[in-house]
Amino acid sequence: MKIIHFSQFSAPYKGAFIKSLERLEELNKQYIKFVYVFPEKTKKTFWINQFMVEHEVYFTNDNLINCEDEIQNIFNKTKPQVVHTHFDGYDMPVTWAKKMYLKRHKKDIKVIWHLHNSLSFHSNILKKIYQFFIFKYHYGYLASKVNIISVSQEMNHFVNRFKKRNQSEMLRVVLSNGVKLPEIGNNYELVIKKEFRVFGTFGGINKSKRVDLLLEAGQILEKKNLKFKILITKGVDTLEVVNQFFKGKQPDWVELMDQTDNVAEFYDKIDCFVSTSFHETFSFAILEATFYNKPVIQSDIEGTKWNAKNPSTLVFKSLNANDLSIKMDAWRLLNGHCKAHARLIVEQSMSFDIPIWKTYREKIQKVIDRRREIFAV
Repeated sequence: MKIIHFSQFSAPYKGAFIKSLERLEELNKQYIKFVYVFPEKTKKTFWINQFMVEHEVYFTNDNLINCEDEIQNIFNKTKPQVVHTHFDGYDMPVTWAKKMYLKRHKKDIKVIWHLHNSLSFHSNILKKIYQFFIFKYHYGYLASKVNIISVSQEMNHFVNRFKKRNQSEMLRVVLSNGVKLPEIGNNYELVIKKEFRVFGTFGGINKSKRVDLLLEAGQILEKKNLKFKILITKGVDTLEVVNQFFKGKQPDWVELMDQTDNVAEFYDKIDCFVSTSFHETFSFAILEATFYNKPVIQSDIEGTKWNAKNPSTLVFKSLNANDLSIKMDAWRLLNGHCKAHARLIVEQSMSFDIPIWKTYREKIQKVIDRRREIFAV
């Protein structure tokens, strides 16, 4: 069997996503041939050259909505049985190309969309109306002709708003992300810094990640004369957010660090991981933090509810900086026993080596076994 993974992914480092794809291939390379497709701009990343040495890789132009012909050429060269899109940029052009391939060659390709991105409507009413029609076509009309894997119930519910699904025809399933355990610190012990506590988070698009909320909570803790630091990796707009928040006068308790592909470097420096996300589908960072024996403070959003009941987790009311500061002040209540127990839960449920990979493999087989031709448009 041959599977092409079309990934709208051009981050400077592999991160957990690319490593998870590599783990999928490693665990089933005797049964499945994996091929990878990325936008042209991925060629500028640090990791892609070595990745191309180890894997079969193709590229399309960065304007994904207009790359149907390029996808057709890739289909002609590779002749896949399954194409699997990640994030949402390739969903439509891949589905269009699959339709044309079927007409030309009379051979069906099974399509799987893997929904990672958090989707929501814009607050502006005109943009919201425009979004509705785009979503209706994407997740209503086209989605009825493909198989869909969502990384969270939140995404599954959002997509299902646009059309009722017939489970007997196409696969619709929620499958949490997984990690490769050997790359996570299996022997990490909690080290509490005696001078001050260090809270850490990964910077990103602030509209979703809400780093400013963590900074506001830090100001509240500062007024209580508590000794602490906040460590933030430099995401898409992190420097701009921090500068605007403090009007160019960054306090000593805020430290920024460059992004790194070695997440251990980040977790070595913190005592507690904080997720202030307003939108999230599935957080690799929360999963990693638990493996590194770090307690987690997270917002009470739908996308991270899977971790809310872990004994090493404190949950605060989303967008409430005061509640967040209270949880940050109470984090030491999460003792080593709780962290070890939480890590065991995650190891047993979200490792590629145990259930996630087995579940994924079973879902792919179900897609292949569905012989009924339903792409009649």
